Amino acid sequence: MSPALIRLYGAARASVSDGSTVAGLWLDAEQTWMVIGDGATPAQTLALAPGWRTVAAGFRDRPPSALDLEEAIAVVEDRLQPALLRAPALPPRWFAADATLAGIARVAGTHLGQPPRLLREPVEQAFEQLAAVSMGRPARGGEQVLLDPVFAARLLILRELMHHAAAMEIELLPQALLEAVR
Repeated sequence: MSPALIRLYGAARASVSDGSTVAGLWLDAEQTWMVIGDGATPAQTLALAPGWRTVAAGFRDRPPSALDLEEAIAVVEDRLQPALLRAPALPPRWFAADATLAGIARVAGTHLGQPPRLLREPVEQAFEQLAAVSMGRPARGGEQVLLDPVFAARLLILRELMHHAAAMEIELLPQALLEAVR
């Protein structure tokens, strides 16, 4: 298991005091990972979907076209569905440490709150904005980030994961907390 996943899991565990099971989500370049457990070390590590670099490499247009998005969704779903079928019931408490996730909330016009949480509905809204831009609507104001294929790939992976795993929210951990659990 990578040191980043170990730090993520440690930071997630440090964020709960009741011993509940947590899931740490890591959107890596080559693979999207989840670590799950309720003890000092993760009980399970899941390779859920391709990483953002793999998905972004499939985009032929900038911004990704509607066809690019449809093909990327199929690629993500083809990997995600079998992984979710093999997985235990996923815990309701998800954690991530990824600045891009906060950017997704900003695109959707959502305030993250304290502790910062990314809700599924803003992710869906941000994806709808990406879909509209992919079909030719000009990007407005803060939507310029949607033109970035890496951002679009991360948004697409996150949207598919939250949708298919019925995740309602992800708590965003500060980078400093990840550094503290090295």
